[in-house]
Amino acid sequence: MIRSLTYLLSLAILAQHVLATSLTYWVNQGAHECFYTWVPEPGRKVAFYFAVSAGGYGAAASSVCKRAGDFDIDFTVTDPTTRILFNGQKKRQGDYIFTGKTQGEYSFCFDNTQVSSGQKLIDFDITVENEEHRASMPVSHPLGAEQASAMDESIFHMNTGISHVLRAQKYFRTRENRNFSTVKSTENRVFWFSFFESATIVAMAAVQIYVVKAFFNNRRGGGRI
Repeated sequence: MIRSLTYLLSLAILAQHVLATSLTYWVNQGAHECFYTWVPEPGRKVAFYFAVSAGGYGAAASSVCKRAGDFDIDFTVTDPTTRILFNGQKKRQGDYIFTGKTQGEYSFCFDNTQVSSGQKLIDFDITVENEEHRASMPVSHPLGAEQASAMDESIFHMNTGISHVLRAQKYFRTRENRNFSTVKSTENRVFWFSFFESATIVAMAAVQIYVVKAFFNNRRGGGRI
């Protein structure tokens, strides 16, 4: 019972030092969307991950096939002084870790005005943490300071491992969505190619029948003369 309470208390204390935001958001065609996080003091580490998991939905998007640009997005990360920390154009995904050197509000913006048409579904995480301020158990705890510190270290590594697993899951889900879109695109291409090929064959057969029929009609008319 004591071990369970200690474990839960360590998790609660650790959670106070890790602020995470995980969202899935549709960025409309021609839109510029920004999200913000607060860094309470200099020295905090900030992790930013994003991936375009779906795209190409909109009035201007092609209904016949998807284009490679449907999974592209422009992004910009700025600090409280509006200084650009990271930016990129036509990126499918990104994973960045940096140290917030300035206290204040950091912005993470996605721009869908310059890339290909259609809405974009963005999966992204913004995490603010400070490795120096890890959870610490009271010295007077029944387990002792040394055991509590070891448990705290284990919980911290578990938290890091779980974060990596979640990132991997999102990455594979994004790959799955992209591959599914590629399969649908290939299926549409094959369908329309087969349709036009069949239409061409039918048209050629009709022309051949007409030519042969006209040829025999001319021969028959020539015999009568």
